Amino acid sequence: MRFVQCTIMVLWACAVWLLADLQANPLDHWYWRNPLPQGNFLHDVGYGGGVFVAVGDYGTIITSTNGLDWTLQASKTEASLLGITYDAARFVAVGGGPPWQPRNGSILTSTNAVDWTVHDTDNTTWLRGATSGGGRSVVFAGNEEIYICSDGQDWQRRVLPSQAVPIMTMAYGNGVFAAFGENGLILTSTDLDQWNNHSLADVQVKFLAATYAAGTFVAVGRNAIKRSLVDASSLATGRPTPEHRKRR
Repeated sequence: MRFVQCTIMVLWACAVWLLADLQANPLDHWYWRNPLPQGNFLHDVGYGGGVFVAVGDYGTIITSTNGLDWTLQASKTEASLLGITYDAARFVAVGGGPPWQPRNGSILTSTNAVDWTVHDTDNTTWLRGATSGGGRSVVFAGNEEIYICSDGQDWQRRVLPSQAVPIMTMAYGNGVFAAFGENGLILTSTDLDQWNNHSLADVQVKFLAATYAAGTFVAVGRNAIKRSLVDASSLATGRPTPEHRKRR
């Protein structure tokens, strides 16, 4: 009888301890509830293979097939992702960090926007953005360094012509890579080795974004200039023909 009573007391004590442990640790595991699917800052969005992909702080990657319903993906990094591009075969996302390692550039690649591979670089600053064209992806760091890759694995470092202002954005069109930066900086190249300088000496504009469509590069920036159109053929031959429209 005494053995049975002792057994019951031991089981009761274990049950009380287990219940107390469960009740005492409700904050050990956290789940994101609002906003869904996440709430970190997002910096860029791309599209390819029927999927929208948005990237942001702390390695945030979310995907959608319709632009309405988004799914949070595992990026395997806590870096702040600042840019993304699609090169017809894979997504390339770039950034830097995590915040406690601010001088570390990161490149992520994925063929399906779900499974991501992290590629470390020797760059000593954050990677600002990426563009794709001609079977190649180009990642730029804001300084004179760029990284070039055609297979998503072998990233080759190149150095742009010496210049005092940083690269802010890049675009590709009609066989031409165009890099835009501060103080009206415009660089172009067809092979990513030789670069032509088409900077706008009379325009103190900081370009922030650029794209290419219908035979025209379009770059936008600050300091009153809302739109700058540059014909791709003139860029390729070193004869820039900008059209600036100021709006107050």
